[in-house]
This record gives sequence, structure tokens and C-alpha cells, in this order.
Amino acid sequence: MNSGNPMPRVSGLRYIALFFVSFLFVLSDVRGQLVEIRTGEGQSKSDTPASGAVDLVATGLQVGDRVPDLLVRNVHNHKTDATRLSAFAGKLLILDFWATWCAPCVAMIPRMDSLQRHFGDRVQFLSVTYQPGKEVLPFLERFEKQRNRHYEVPYITGDKQLHKLFPHRTLPHYVWIDGEGTVKAITGSQDVHAANIGKALDDGLAVTQKRDMKMAYDRNRPLLINGNGGDGRNLIYHSLFAGYTEGLPTAYTLSYMSRHGFNGINATNMTLLQLYRLAYRIDGKYFGWNRTVISTRDSLFLRPPKGTKGADFRAWMNRGNGFCYAASSTRDSLDILFERMRADLGRLFPQYSVAIREKEVACLVLRRTSDKDKIATKGGPVLHEFGNGCRLRNSSLDVLTSRLEIIYLQNQPYPVINDTGYTGAVDMVLEADLTDLGQLNADLAGYDLTLEVQLRKTHVLEIDDVT
Repeated sequence: MNSGNPMPRVSGLRYIALFFVSFLFVLSDVRGQLVEIRTGEGQSKSDTPASGAVDLVATGLQVGDRVPDLLVRNVHNHKTDATRLSAFAGKLLILDFWATWCAPCVAMIPRMDSLQRHFGDRVQFLSVTYQPGKEVLPFLERFEKQRNRHYEVPYITGDKQLHKLFPHRTLPHYVWIDGEGTVKAITGSQDVHAANIGKALDDGLAVTQKRDMKMAYDRNRPLLINGNGGDGRNLIYHSLFAGYTEGLPTAYTLSYMSRHGFNGINATNMTLLQLYRLAYRIDGKYFGWNRTVISTRDSLFLRPPKGTKGADFRAWMNRGNGFCYAASSTRDSLDILFERMRADLGRLFPQYSVAIREKEVACLVLRRTSDKDKIATKGGPVLHEFGNGCRLRNSSLDVLTSRLEIIYLQNQPYPVINDTGYTGAVDMVLEADLTDLGQLNADLAGYDLTLEVQLRKTHVLEIDDVT
């Protein structure tokens, strides 16, 4: 199969003036978790349009620099709650910058604990987060309870000092410091393994320094005009289709007339398959992997080879496989803009046939196991709280199944369907790891609910070659 299909020539590309909203959906790599990141309404002066992308990592301490002997506070899992970095002298110190909302960061906790135990006193992992202890401590308590294990790596909460020394944009982020306090490497999680730690202890570590590119890009102004946009004061309708652009996120944003004075779609650095899944959404629901059927002879123009991540993924995108699409209007609804997006993709890629079809497929079906009503709400303000488990108050089962399908069970091969027939508002508390079907069903059993694989008719997105 050919993974490098040339991008069809697109003449007369149309450009957009588009203002952004305060919710940004980030799709990590290709099959990564869909994460909702809350962003501020405003932006700092450093975010104003400039000439190009900036490597944030390069603005801090670099490999070969000496790290100042800081006094760090809010240290947990340690003999004292404040310590100087010199307390770890003589050891390989690996700073792990993380956050509770970062799934890859959380997945590294058991690995770091295992590596810490393996290397003993020769190595010291130290996790660092900007989040306050009131957010982090309950999260880790639930995390350890789910896994029935205590993790011994010390961690710092509410940090500002180390973040200033080692600025970055993406998580997880690792800084390797030798026993004399000199920076030896700055990496992502892919380089944190026993072989590299052994090389670092022998002073033989050779890895490429992590780069965190940040484009001077104002999310509240139009995209790609005069470096960022123009004022758009006379904008009625505009659309854009462009190739991969270094420094922009793999993300999509929606703007709404009621809040921003126009309706808009903005998608940056996405694969063609991701654009199709966005354009053909139903009732605001993005088509996940578990609802996508690819029947083309050559799928490598739609998505990269399995397992492609990080720099390899960006290189693949940059070979004509990554795209930006935007559309906005002060008159037309979002539904009409999505219709135009589907039509645009059809004109740009006429070799593909894309359709939503109802098919009988294996699904994860949420059903009741008894007639007892154990989920009826007691009232109160509506609450949808998801993270390490979930809390629902005066909510609905559709909210639960939607989050499970799009986020927590997105790597399962099955769509998730609510087949309970329950239409009332519900109260539920699930403490399970929502990515673990066994744990999830154990908690659901307390409400006389279960998730089972059954055949059901449901909508899927099917992509085929035009014959």
C-alpha cells in the first residue's frame, strides 16, 4: 500500500476570519484520548501574533546548565514537606512534570514507581505539578484505591519555581539531572525506561531533546490572515483548507452565534479521517473509532500506520497527510456549516465515498438487570463530574454512555449504547477506573446496571473508494 498519496491540487483556497471559544478539544496523536481543556477567555501579550513558532523548552534551562539549589515546598511522600534539590545530590534526579487531567501522565505513575524500586538509591523520581494539593491528593488517593497499591514516588504540588526553570507546553515532561546538579536531558515519556536510565547512570545517555513548539496564535481572532487574521469586521462567510502547519495543535473548536456573534468550525492539523469523523457527526456527537468503518484499498492516506506517535506522527502529517479546515458565518447555522464542510471534503477528495449507515454491529449495551429503581435522582443542581470515576446528579444515563464511548472506552471496538429505556434523571457515583470494563461493571452492578456486548442496529461512519 502507498502511504504517501499526493494531496490533490486545490485551487482558489478560501480563507477564513474566525474567532475562537473557550473550550478546546485536543486529540493526542492519532488514536489518543479526546481531552477537553478549559482555556481562558483572554490571552497574555506573549500570545499575540508574531513571526512563527517558538520552542518553549529552549527558553528555560538547557542540557549542560547547572540547576540552582532551590528550596521546594509542598513535598508529599517524602520525609519532610520542604527540601532543597541538593538533598538528592549523588543521584540521577528525574523531574516528572504532570497533571491529574493528563491521561498519559497518570499512566506513567506505576511505571515510575517500578523504575524507582528497580534502581533504588541510584535514582530519584520527583513528580511536579502546578495543581494545588486539594486537587491532587484526593485524586491520587482514589487512584491508589482503584489499584489497591501505594506508589512511593514523592511529588510536589502547587509548584511555580520548577515550572519557571523548565517551561513546557505538553505533558508529560521530564528533566534529567545528574548527581552534580547538571541538566543531562529533557524528554517525553517515550524515553523514560530502564535502558535509558542505565545509560544515564553510566553517563552515556544520548536522546533528542524534547521540543514544545508554540505558535503565536490568538484563538479569539481569525485564522491565517496576515499572520493571524485581520479584524473580520465585514465577514459574512469564509472557509479555508490548508496543509499541516507546524506549531498548531491537533484540535477542533466550535464558535456559537449567541456567544461570539457568528457560527464557526475550526479544525487544525487533523488527519483526513478525523475531518470526516467531525464533519459527519450526528446530534453533536463525534464519530469515535468504534463507529468508523474503513473499506478503502489504501487506508494510509486516511490515517498513519498503527503505532505511529510523537515525532513520527508529525513527520507523517507533514508529508501531505495533515490538514486544517475552517468555516464561519454570521448568517448560517452550524448545521449548514457542517453540510458545507461535508461538501468541501467531497470536492477536495472525490476518490472517497463517505456515508452514515445503520448497521447491526456488536455494541457495549447498557441495560438494567432488575426493575428496582436505584438511580432516580433526589434533585439538586445538575452535576456531570468525570475523572477518576464519575459523579452524576440530576443527570441522565445518556451523558454516561456518551462519555464512555467518546473518551474512556474509545479504544474498545464497540459503540456504547443506552438500552435501559430509563428516561428519568439519575444520581450515580462510580469510583471505578472508567477505562477498565471489569471495574466499571462491578460498580454498575450496585445500581442493577451492566454493560454487555450484544448485537444492535446503530449508526456507523463508512468510508469506501469511489468505484
